[in-house]
Amino acid sequence: MMSDRPQPFHDAPLDAAMSDALVQQGLAVERVDNAARAENDPWLSAVARGFLEEEPGEVRREAFVGHTAHRRKLGVYDATSPQPEIPVATFASWPSELTVPGGSVAASAISAVTVAPTHRRRGILRALMAGELRTAAALGLPVAVLTVSESTIYGRFGFGSAATVANWDIRVRRAGWIGPEAPGRVDFISREQARELAEALHERVRASSAGEIALPEGHLNRFFGTSPDAEKAERLRTIQYRSPAGEVDGIAVYRVVENPDDFSESTLELSWLLAATDDAYAGLWRFLLEMDLIGRLRASELAVDEPLWWMIADQRAATITITDHEYVRILDVPGALASRRFGAADTIALEVDDPLGIAGGTFVLTTDADGGAVVDAVEAPPANAPVVRLGIRELSSLLLGTVSAVTLARAGRIEADDPTRIARVFQTTEAPRLSFWY
Repeated sequence: MMSDRPQPFHDAPLDAAMSDALVQQGLAVERVDNAARAENDPWLSAVARGFLEEEPGEVRREAFVGHTAHRRKLGVYDATSPQPEIPVATFASWPSELTVPGGSVAASAISAVTVAPTHRRRGILRALMAGELRTAAALGLPVAVLTVSESTIYGRFGFGSAATVANWDIRVRRAGWIGPEAPGRVDFISREQARELAEALHERVRASSAGEIALPEGHLNRFFGTSPDAEKAERLRTIQYRSPAGEVDGIAVYRVVENPDDFSESTLELSWLLAATDDAYAGLWRFLLEMDLIGRLRASELAVDEPLWWMIADQRAATITITDHEYVRILDVPGALASRRFGAADTIALEVDDPLGIAGGTFVLTTDADGGAVVDAVEAPPANAPVVRLGIRELSSLLLGTVSAVTLARAGRIEADDPTRIARVFQTTEAPRLSFWY
């Protein structure tokens, strides 16, 4: 349960413009009491309905209260509805931390955004999103982040695709291992043991992996099936990689789906692999790819530049699809840009348009040879600096380094005096990645 002490983010007052816009629709927006089942249960029903899930049972409802006590939950209510206690729209967020190239930045993580089919096209989502983004900005959070089920929804609110992911389908017998032989050992461990190891291990990985966010509360129980409401948790298997020095540097969780026509052609579905060292990465992947009775291995939310591509003998054994995954929305341009390291020393001017009026303006970004940055708001760009004109959506996509300014310029998404020069400043050495959904 959440603390009784006031929490600035969770307990922040509702945005007045948001409330007024919904009142004009005959609706009321309220903050959900996380400790009250009478408010959480109907809110969860609305979320389940929004994501086309079955009606939650009692075990899930009880567990949900504990899993989401950290979240700021909003519900939009229609008093004229036959079920006025069930919100017609939901929204949840919590303060988190986003890893950026060479650093990290405080973020508002957003989830459980739904609008009932009966109340669509009435401006409800726009009111909720704009209001909560203004609240997050007022509380000093430079960015907002989310993962989405529909990628076309959030661009109009200034969110840009910032971390794409790769989904792999590997024919393991054809793949062949040509990667290094890891010196440590791989062992099976219990799901409970893996859960105990995962949080600290994820923090080790997250520190150098742009795009990752701090693990939300409740996620570890979901990953490892260690909560009372977990379904088919007994199908999960967990392994660890331990270095010769005795340090656990990696874990993986997976399940096997048997092929009833040929048991030697079962499918291994990898849920999550955490590797804090190159040895752990190689050791875990080789173990999984060489497992008996497995014909295919499927994994999702991998980086688009996985070293695994160069560790298998036959790269055509892997079918890889790329998809958008994590979206970022800058709320404070100086705060967001100054949090990361850059690829070249330069001075550039940014003319940023923000449709919600939160973070627009003209800014001068000055970077040094060590990658540090100073960002100043100015009235007009200096005469000696190349200018890039772009929306907050495009700047948000550039933040983690997932796309080149040259690509955006050629796509007509930005206007730049010298796109190549801009790209050198924002360039990164590794693709950003977020390894889970939230």
